Amino acid sequence: MKRKRIYTLIAMCCILSAAQAQTREMMAGVQTGHVSSTYNAALQNELQEGWAFGGRFHYELMNQLVLAPKANIYLNTSDTPWWAVDAAIDAHYNFVAAIDFCIYPIAGICVSYWDGAQYFPAQSYIGGNIGLGAQYNITPHLTLNGEYKYQIYRRRDVVSFALSVGYRF
Repeated sequence: MKRKRIYTLIAMCCILSAAQAQTREMMAGVQTGHVSSTYNAALQNELQEGWAFGGRFHYELMNQLVLAPKANIYLNTSDTPWWAVDAAIDAHYNFVAAIDFCIYPIAGICVSYWDGAQYFPAQSYIGGNIGLGAQYNITPHLTLNGEYKYQIYRRRDVVSFALSVGYRF
């Protein structure tokens, strides 16, 4: 049931993004990164680390303001077996630092599902995220992004770093 909520949120993001008039700039891409999470339960703090793989979409709402839905799957690299998926809708405001380079603050909402087998309970989380990102325009259509985000959930803290390549159309 909880996975259906996550899949529904991802589908809604895609539909809403595709339904907008295509007069604004859009970008789609793939991303990879590293995630570190702490599960905070009574008298225990479990650290999970892993790699993230996913996709992203950017839609320019107005000049320099971007709506950016993203989805990731996290794969375990720590001793505790676990996996997770998440979806987020972020807002960026691009501050142009150079002709082909900009930095942006990140704020948004996110939903995730974490399953830790016998080490921590499988659970869905709804929370918010804040962070900082940078974008370098390699060509007029190809971009390279880097983002550092802190996701805030009840009983779980997640820090992630992602690198992505996107195609602007």
